Amino acid sequence: MDWISVEDRLPEEMVDVLAFGPDDYVIAWWHSIFGVNWRMWEDGKNVEAGPVTHWQPLPPPPSEATE
Repeated sequence: MDWISVEDRLPEEMVDVLAFGPDDYVIAWWHSIFGVNWRMWEDGKNVEAGPVTHWQPLPPPPSEATE
């Protein structure tokens, strides 16, 4: 899958995506409550994901469980 710039478009709200910022990849979601905001889970808490420059949908899960 290709990376999508946040300047081109944003994902649907509250949908987990793979997000990329200046230093790292994270699983995050975007929502527009209180302005543009990327969120992620860290230590069991919903926290700001920091600056996100690009994102892409998560790949589908495996069709069979691996052992």
